[in-house]
Amino acid sequence: MPAFAASWRPLTQLRAELSLLLRRRPFWWYAVVAGLWIAGVATSAGDAVKWVVPLAWLWGLTAFSEHGARADIHGTRALLASAPAPLLRQLPVQWLAATLLALILVAPVVGKLLLIGGGGTAAQVAIGAAFIAASTLALGAVSGGSRLFELTFLMLWYGAVQDVPGARFSGNPDLAFRASYAPTYLVISAALFALTWGLRTATQRR
Repeated sequence: MPAFAASWRPLTQLRAELSLLLRRRPFWWYAVVAGLWIAGVATSAGDAVKWVVPLAWLWGLTAFSEHGARADIHGTRALLASAPAPLLRQLPVQWLAATLLALILVAPVVGKLLLIGGGGTAAQVAIGAAFIAASTLALGAVSGGSRLFELTFLMLWYGAVQDVPGARFSGNPDLAFRASYAPTYLVISAALFALTWGLRTATQRR
């Protein structure tokens, strides 16, 4: 096994990515997260999916926004590209870290859904988390900054809470999994991930 492959520690890298996502969050940011967790437990499962999940992800916007463009914003793209197998090692872990953070923010809601047999709705929420992660990576790769993701997220978020058809990426407790937009968002997430891979590959070849 090549030395560089043997030295790769994906769990260590995942912890580092999560640390970057949560870097410089003040105490009151975590206090609000705790309040949202309590709201997720205290409200009905349906209301938690309709309101608590979107609010929790809106609260996490500042953490997600730079994730896809951090290397460009801080001028470390060339340094990261010099690492062995940078795309294969970095991109999936970055996507997983953002997905995990989105799920952590709504963990009590997902747990409640699983306990009451709402696995289909929990899957919708999980796909919404994956979509957020794929979006911040793709839009960061496209724009080289955080603003495009922030604007896109806010428009989709507003559409979701207003029940605009197709905009509820956070899940719909009134619909079965197959009848929801979750399968569509799963395909979109995969396409965004592929777009990010292609854009970063092109950037490395320059």
